[in-house]
Amino acid sequence: MLIFFIFALLLGYVFLIFPGKTSQQQIQLFTSWDYAHRGLHNQHKGIPENSIAAIQNAVKHGYGIEFDVQMTKDKQIVVFHDMTLKRVCHQKLWVQDCTYEQLQNYSILGTKERIPLLSEALSAVKGKVPLLIEIKSFAFNGEVCNLLEKELSQYEGDYCIESFNPFILSWYKKHRKEIFRGQLSSPYLWKELGYRKIWIAICVANLLSNFVSRPHFISYAYHGWYHPSFILLKKVWKIPTFGWTFNNSKSYKKYKKRYHSVIFEGFVPARRENESRNWL
Repeated sequence: MLIFFIFALLLGYVFLIFPGKTSQQQIQLFTSWDYAHRGLHNQHKGIPENSIAAIQNAVKHGYGIEFDVQMTKDKQIVVFHDMTLKRVCHQKLWVQDCTYEQLQNYSILGTKERIPLLSEALSAVKGKVPLLIEIKSFAFNGEVCNLLEKELSQYEGDYCIESFNPFILSWYKKHRKEIFRGQLSSPYLWKELGYRKIWIAICVANLLSNFVSRPHFISYAYHGWYHPSFILLKKVWKIPTFGWTFNNSKSYKKYKKRYHSVIFEGFVPARRENESRNWL
């Protein structure tokens, strides 16, 4: 009886974390790049995160780009990380409560840069490098997915989607299953995101929510490489892995080999062709 119970638990665990299937072509396309976190930004040079300047700089130096998107009050898709303007624009406002026009009144981290539309970001990239687009949404909102894909369907470059929210990814599994989709996670997710419902954070942290989205890749906090679910997915099912966010060359050199691709900021690693890019 005990053996049967243990077997049932293991079977259930495998069902929960089992990934989706994708093509080797997609895997090779997106894992052959390193990605500049929120663009190749440098605040000291007036190039803030998630700005057109940071996006253009990443293109110039030949790196893939990771950036964040969310929806405004007037249903515009903007490139912005935080749910509020407090840290970046020093305003006690939620992005979702502002129109795009209102957002243009505030600079990004005191620079001349303003919060860009997704369409502006796509125009700046022009398909020259792949995009790793994170959808910011703590509650499921199919509308943001519909609006996002309406714009991306006209884009001729390569892009993939990632999110902490498995229900966002589930929308892609149902409506745009051909899009390379990834589950974002961390072993200490409840501390980093401040989830009110701890059980949700625990499920996502342990990748038990994979049954909802069946992700094609896992984007995991680089220091959590030892996590059992992460190791099983990588070693047994050979799922592609992205490590985030490497912020110095020491951690990059130490941990990069544990991931198929990395997301970096605060320093610039040599490109895959071993070309030095010490612009900082």
